[in-house]
Amino acid sequence: MKTTVQLETKDVREIIAKFLGIKVDDVIPNRYSFSIANMNAEEIEKKIHD
Repeated sequence: MKTTVQLETKDVREIIAKFLGIKVDDVIPNRYSFSIANMNAEEIEKKIHD
């Protein structure tokens, strides 16, 4: 049996913001995903692969 933790939207926003080094307000929840404001795709990709 696996132990799991359910994350609420606010938790996921905080994790994304901390990982990208941005304000939580710039992480915008959508219905099934999240949008990032004030960063372009290249900047996000660089953060992911560094």
